[in-house]
Amino acid sequence: MRSMKKISLAFEHEIEYYLFQPIIKSLVLESYEINILTSDRTKRIIDNEFKNNNFFYYKSKLPIKFIFLKILHRIFTILFTPHSFSDQYKRMVIKNFIHRKNIWSLFYRLSYITPKSSNVNRWIFNNFKYVTPDFFSTKKVLVPTLNSYAFLLNNSNLSVYTVMESWDHAMKVPNGYISKKAFMWNADLQNDWKEYQKDINTFNIFPLKLRYAITNKFTNRKVKNKVVYAVASTNLFSNPVLERIEKIIIGDLCILTKELNLEFVIKPRPISSNIEFDYFIKKYSHVKLGFFKPSEKNASNYFLNDDYNKRRFDEIKDALLVINCFTTFALDSALIGVPVLQLDLSNYYADSALFYQNHHIKKYLVSSKNILKIEIDFKNEFIEYFKSNRAEHVEFGEELETWIGSNDSIECSINKMLKEIYS
Repeated sequence: MRSMKKISLAFEHEIEYYLFQPIIKSLVLESYEINILTSDRTKRIIDNEFKNNNFFYYKSKLPIKFIFLKILHRIFTILFTPHSFSDQYKRMVIKNFIHRKNIWSLFYRLSYITPKSSNVNRWIFNNFKYVTPDFFSTKKVLVPTLNSYAFLLNNSNLSVYTVMESWDHAMKVPNGYISKKAFMWNADLQNDWKEYQKDINTFNIFPLKLRYAITNKFTNRKVKNKVVYAVASTNLFSNPVLERIEKIIIGDLCILTKELNLEFVIKPRPISSNIEFDYFIKKYSHVKLGFFKPSEKNASNYFLNDDYNKRRFDEIKDALLVINCFTTFALDSALIGVPVLQLDLSNYYADSALFYQNHHIKKYLVSSKNILKIEIDFKNEFIEYFKSNRAEHVEFGEELETWIGSNDSIECSINKMLKEIYS
């Protein structure tokens, strides 16, 4: 008789549960023993969707010794990560160093004089494997990129597997543990993971975060004279420089779309302030505001379920195109079949150049020839593009769709992932 396979899943937020939802479905169908570490808030969502489940839940309130371990792990990560880990990390350090006055800012200050490790994940593992208790009841643990439980993953008895939640996670911050294997969307993102996180074993997996767009692609769209701008920032959580630049960009686009007689929809981030776009809505009759969730204390507390995805994609279904500068929504839009006009405004708005240097934006978005790079005059060059027969937005959308790559079905891809874990 074949013994039951066991696995632990560790993820905290609803946004991460959206990644794990189809994985859990596959595990249930294959009769795995499923052990889950998550927040009480996310547990309620899981139990609502998987009624009468037999999942084992680890206690979400960790003993005090684990709280100390978490603090120590974070301190070591701050102190020994090179500031040159990535452009994003360098800006995060500066942001925390300049704008925040708390206990962590003290360690960020100290990090300017501490030695650094070129493979900080390996360094952390080698030091913390002696003090990390055996928390999990299974030897195999599956976690998302940038997860909340890195401090629990350095026990030498564990085999930790990481699955990609978002494409920009590889270069943001060190994981703080070692993955036996990491599951990424394509070969380019595997290489990013190897470069920044130093985990050499990677494998392709269906982009689960983007599954709604892939499986519900629009056909025979009837379009209006309407464009949508995908906002990257919010005054609730974002870098204040980025937030200020985007408000300027949105203001200019309001003027330009009015001159072109286009309906203009501002698509906020999933969690945004209730009032941050009021100025544009009140001033311009052709400007509309897209759907977003009420503000939260934690930017990760939102759930991209199918109802949410249907609502946000219905808003762009009849759009000529989506205008993108700095967001992942370029991928979503391209995959569901709405062309993407990628703007490069780094020569026009000097402060924006910093954000175009983000690894994933620089390497996979503005590096394309199929974008609109504003050289001298935003108004004239933008209007000229719309009055011409140019089709970079169509070609760019198709380019992104090809780059993502998703030949396998969701179920087939997850089964391949599980075979890699248990091979």
